[in-house]
Amino acid sequence: MFLNPTTIEIAIRKEAKFHNGRYMKASDVVASLEYLRESRGVLRNIFSWIREIQIRGPRTIHIHLSRHLPQFLTVLSAPNYAIFSEEFLKKAKSNQSLWSNPMGCGNYQITRYDPKGEFVELEPIHEGLPIRFHFVGENQVSKKDAPQYDLIGLPIVGGEVTGETFRTEKLFDPYHIFMGLNTHRPQWSRREDRCQFFSRLDPEKPLQSYGPNAERATDILPRGILGFSTKENYQEKIRSWKHEWKPKSDSFCLSILSVSVPKKNRSAFVDMVRSVFSNVQLKIVDNPARFGFNFVNSSCDGMIVGLKSNYLDAYEYLLIFSETDPNLTGYNSAALKKMVQESQDVEGSKARAELYQEISDQVKNECLLYPILTIQMKTIFVKKSRKTPGLGTVPLNEYYLGSVR
Repeated sequence: MFLNPTTIEIAIRKEAKFHNGRYMKASDVVASLEYLRESRGVLRNIFSWIREIQIRGPRTIHIHLSRHLPQFLTVLSAPNYAIFSEEFLKKAKSNQSLWSNPMGCGNYQITRYDPKGEFVELEPIHEGLPIRFHFVGENQVSKKDAPQYDLIGLPIVGGEVTGETFRTEKLFDPYHIFMGLNTHRPQWSRREDRCQFFSRLDPEKPLQSYGPNAERATDILPRGILGFSTKENYQEKIRSWKHEWKPKSDSFCLSILSVSVPKKNRSAFVDMVRSVFSNVQLKIVDNPARFGFNFVNSSCDGMIVGLKSNYLDAYEYLLIFSETDPNLTGYNSAALKKMVQESQDVEGSKARAELYQEISDQVKNECLLYPILTIQMKTIFVKKSRKTPGLGTVPLNEYYLGSVR
């Protein structure tokens, strides 16, 4: 509850426990937030908003904000900030291997983690089925491998699986794929060069590769997100800027974040760039940690990235320009950064959407991001023998898998 515009009181439920049976204390919450403040490379905005955290009782904390922030509780409640045991965090600081089995407080605990990072297994504390997550580097599943899974949130290649074995569930979870240019490269330091390159791109081949589920992007934000603009089609507008232009080089290095694009779709993005540059080198980035920072400091020209929003708000896309690690453009504007940060001070969704559009206009006018396509509805393949009550009502990453039977 808000005690005043800049002070929030948070009370921990009496029954909240960690996996070892110890009841959660206020000091655990504070220690977790401090750990995230020190270690988190993205979604750091929340920590710049917090002026002070006070423990006011065994299960009570007060968060003092730097200013009145209407969006604070919305951001805090997104599934980005986990709570861990204070004792565990102290031990893990000197022994990183403990993160293979962290002391958390959910209804599931990690019991096995593959050292190669290919899977992680969780066991229920009280009830529910054991869960095994598989991480697939190609970001797609083959038809022959599909039967080993109960839920598949990736595209399936090699044929249809629906019918006897699987059913499909559709859920609203907009996924936006775009290209960012590395402004630290001499080729793209000038706005004119960036705009002329974008004016020559045609996203038709990537669209075809995704099939009927994809739609041509018209804004740097996806349709369905607060701040999306219907006043103009950015792809069409930028094509109207096209005039005679000669790039400084005939080669282009294209990076693709592997978790963003399935393997079967990657060549279509290469073909899109090849229509402008005859020599395109493809670089697949498998590690998403600090992807923007690492890309900007590489020798690559452009990067394909896909993003989604946890609470359907433009801020989750625009923070690219207020944080260092996800900023794949390298474009550094103090004024733009300030606008992004101050957007969270605005009360009322209409006023905030208008400010988001103003920020987006600046990004578009500088030709920093080229929106390619949006997938509005996510398809989940579910084994017919499984019951999944409530699946489809929330994004998959927020669905409680303990409900599966």
